[in-house]
Amino acid sequence: SSGINAEWPLRPGEQDGLIWLQKKISDKRIAVVQADKGGAILLVTPELLKKKTLEKLNNTELYQKLDCDPTKELHKELVELWTYAKSNNIVTAKEAKDVMGISNNDKADGSGPTNRLSTLPHYRPGNAYFYASPKIHKCDKKDLKPGVEPPIRLITALQDGVSKRSDVFLADKLLRQLERDFCQDLLLDTN
Repeated sequence: SSGINAEWPLRPGEQDGLIWLQKKISDKRIAVVQADKGGAILLVTPELLKKKTLEKLNNTELYQKLDCDPTKELHKELVELWTYAKSNNIVTAKEAKDVMGISNNDKADGSGPTNRLSTLPHYRPGNAYFYASPKIHKCDKKDLKPGVEPPIRLITALQDGVSKRSDVFLADKLLRQLERDFCQDLLLDTN
């Protein structure tokens, strides 16, 4: 399939251009990215993104290289916090189960809950990642032409990170009411 959406009819030249672009993307010769501000869509080479990303990552004033992936250790600490909160009635057993997958089943000897973790995949932490977003607003307009190398901003996407489920819980349980109480004048109802 050409990947062309039949609901958006294209003229023959536009279809050719789209097919050309799709081929360049699949051949990893072009990357389509959104600019940091203003919503512009840019066509850049993957090499440019890699070069600019490595410039940032290799800057020891900005980033520190880790010896190992801290995800498992952070998840373990988070589970310990949730288990403590459950044991001390800061959160309910249902909340601990729903958010972190902490069991409330009794131990065989009846001495209390097992606090075992669920093995269901949605309780396991995902991986946070980052992506490069060119900052074309930092360039002079006259310099915005093929070959320009704008600075980039690395944006960290944490929506699948280790604290995702806890973050959603805290936002719903605590922050939503604060938002209603103190920020109502800043919110717009767009319905």
